[in-house]
This record gives sequence, structure tokens and C-alpha cells, in this order.
Amino acid sequence: MIMERKLRFLGTLAAFTVGGILVGAAVFKAISTSAPRNLFGDLPGGAWLKVVSIPFELALGGWLILSVNKRAPLLVALVTFAGFTAVNVRDISHGVAKCGCFGDLPMTPWSALAIDGTALALLALSYLTLRRGETFRTGTRVELLSFAASQAVIVAGWTALVAASFGSSEVALASLGGDEVAVRPGQIDFGTAATSDILQRIVTVHNLSAGPVTLLGGSADCSCVTTTDMPVTIPPGESRSIGIALKLPPTAGNTRREAYLWTDHPAHKSLVLELSGRAVLPEE
Repeated sequence: MIMERKLRFLGTLAAFTVGGILVGAAVFKAISTSAPRNLFGDLPGGAWLKVVSIPFELALGGWLILSVNKRAPLLVALVTFAGFTAVNVRDISHGVAKCGCFGDLPMTPWSALAIDGTALALLALSYLTLRRGETFRTGTRVELLSFAASQAVIVAGWTALVAASFGSSEVALASLGGDEVAVRPGQIDFGTAATSDILQRIVTVHNLSAGPVTLLGGSADCSCVTTTDMPVTIPPGESRSIGIALKLPPTAGNTRREAYLWTDHPAHKSLVLELSGRAVLPEE
């Protein structure tokens, strides 16, 4: 009996801890001064995933903390952290330097993977220590459906508010992060190509300030990262598309570079782009 109580206490503590991690991640993203650019990377719909991740993590973290010893929130959290783990593994394989999981905190995908793995272990412990009583066997399906319905309403309302207020998820992320000039996407995966190939992508620079902003140029160095279509002036509230080229190295393997766009905005003299790609030997 004493051992059972100790295990239940550890399970409750584990649920509290993971709930706190979720709430903390949401808060750090919400107060980020640079609008985390790499969270969800270049996944389809990644910008909108960033927008809705904050209310989702707050809701799930609060649910875990307020509903300890309940099966439903633990199941949702297990699935959520399994998804986070998959995204981190993907980022590691693509050579992403920073995950943006905790806003401005310098967090690599490896660090995030360690946190997510620990969270999964804690959630499994909490789940296994549930008492085989009413809280374990009843109400789970109703709670899952209720949470799904509430999240659907929150996400739909939040997305509609963002779309109406900012017009696009990219602009919303920049504005919520306090940026007056922003480039989206800020992290580009060029994919896989033969060694020494030159790959092309398009980014969009948004001017959210009250006056015009001029893009003066971009970095071009021995890393063979170049930018084109500049100089160009962007009127307030508008955006312009800029071409980005990355030359893969002559040897096979992952490559990662930082490129910069220079502007005349006093608070945003440079905009950072994180570029990655994978070079393979050409087929003979």
C-alpha cells in the first residue's frame, strides 16, 4: 500500500512536470522578441502550426496540471510528445541548428529531443501509476471528445482572429514577435541534390513598419550563398519576394549556412536566413 502511494505520487509529480514544460514552452514562445522561425521548419502549413501551437500547449499543459490521475490528458500528451519527437528527429536529420521550441531560448533539436524523450518517460510513468479505479476506466472517451471539440473551437477562433488581423500567418508571427521587418520563411530546407548544384528558392520580406524599408543587398561569400533582386524598396504594410540561391558543396553530406539580408531599417539592419541542404554524389 505504501509503495502504491509512492508510485501514485511519482506519477502525479510526473504529470505536473510535463504540464509545466508545456506551459513554459507556450509562454516563452508568446513572449519571444524574435518570433521563433524554426519551429515546425518548412513543414506544410508550418507557419499556421506555429500560430496555433501556443494556445494548444497552454491548454494541454493546464489540463495535465488540473486533471492529474486522469487517463485522457495523459493519452493526448503522449501523442503530442511523440509528434514533437518525430519533428526533432527530422530537424536533426536535416541539419537544423535551432528548433525554436522555447522561443528565444537557444535550443538545438538535440536538446529538444532530450526534453521530449524525458517527457515521454514521465508521461509513461504517470500513466502506469494510475489507480485502477473510476478515474482510470470511466469518462476517458467523453473527456477526449470534449478536449478535441474545445481545441477545434480555440484553433478556429484564433486562426480567424489572426487571419482577420494580419492577413497571413507569416505576418502574424512577425508582428506577434515584435518584428517590424521580417523574412519568411526564415529557415529553408533546399532538399537533396547533386554536389556543386545551385538550388533556387523564394523568400518573402514583410514590411510591418510605418515607413518604407529598402533591402540593400545580401551576403555572398565563400559559402556560395547569394541573394538577388536587390536593392528594392518595400512600402509600409507590403511585402516583396526575393530569390535565394545556395550552391551545394563539392563533397557529399549535409550543409548548413546562415545568410543575411541587409536593410536600412534602424532596428533591423540585418535579417537572418538559415539555409540547409544535402549533397549527394551524382549518378554516373
